[in-house]
Amino acid sequence: MQHPQSPQPMPAKVLEIGKETVKLDLNHPLAGKKLKFDIELVKVE
Repeated sequence: MQHPQSPQPMPAKVLEIGKETVKLDLNHPLAGKKLKFDIELVKVE
């Protein structure tokens, strides 16, 4: 899927196909997922 104001394509997942409509999920693949990060704190001011 291509947004008219963006040069990059938008990934979309087809959820449902009806007679006259198509239901898409345009969320980021990590939306709703639990994320864990390991970080290193370099400096505190």
